[in-house]
Amino acid sequence: MSAARVAFLRRHAAQVVAASDPALQGYGLAASIVNEAARTLRCGLMVQSYASLETFLRVRVGEVLAYIAAGTATFSRLPSRLQDMSIFGALEGLRFRVTMWGPADPRSRQLVQDEADAIASTARNPYGFSGVMFGYDRSNLSPANLKDFLEVVGVGGDPWRHLTMIASRVGLGGLPLKDGATNGYQLRNSCAHDAGSQVTPQQIEDFLRDSLATALGFDALVSRAGRLLHEGNVIDLGRARKLLDTDIKFRFLDPHPKGWREVKEGGVHAAAIHRASEPDMAACLARARANYEVVVRRDARSWPTDWTTTECP
Repeated sequence: MSAARVAFLRRHAAQVVAASDPALQGYGLAASIVNEAARTLRCGLMVQSYASLETFLRVRVGEVLAYIAAGTATFSRLPSRLQDMSIFGALEGLRFRVTMWGPADPRSRQLVQDEADAIASTARNPYGFSGVMFGYDRSNLSPANLKDFLEVVGVGGDPWRHLTMIASRVGLGGLPLKDGATNGYQLRNSCAHDAGSQVTPQQIEDFLRDSLATALGFDALVSRAGRLLHEGNVIDLGRARKLLDTDIKFRFLDPHPKGWREVKEGGVHAAAIHRASEPDMAACLARARANYEVVVRRDARSWPTDWTTTECP
């Protein structure tokens, strides 16, 4: 299972618990030490919640790129925009990191040596991808960065629309995720840079829902793209055929009086009833792999609590 996904889900669950802590509420509208402390806690949680999503996106992209590089397609057969990002995006990431640390910092020298080798490898086979080619050219990932990467690996149309549609299909509502991501980005920056910024508990809860939906949809789409590129199936990601949200299929594990009910998306009858406190994930994933389905476990509200892709480790 993806280490990036495991870490994100663990942090996200902790942040959901933290968001409901009474210490975040304060008391009344009057200025007081208690209210100032509550505001400080809310701002810190908002920054951490956004950082959790950023970290997941960066690390998950690294996992998918490593899988692509281990596949059958030579570097020259990859989508041209992915080739460009692997070289010029990496150079921008290097420039930003070295500028931030300074050339005298030993980390700068080591980073340049490691990443320069990865960039140079794209001229031969086997090749690798730089670890700073996506999301490291600035302090924080923006919604535009996420959209750009999805387009680079072959997602067609409006990537944010595809993410919103996936969120609706898995039970996380149908509100435009681009708006949620933009609001979260602005709140994160305000909380990090304005000592008097305000963020409400409801805004934090909304972002936590949207960040979960964004992470799940992004993971599903890049995992599909990663498998196709790993297999050398570059034609499917060419101009004639783009990856859409409708290409992604789901299999759900929902609470059941006897344990867990496994059902395919849109299905009426259960594919299996897992008569235990925990579902038999090995059996479920074996069935899901036949159609490259994403397995989503949901709670009693039909909200996702975790997921596993079957296409890209």
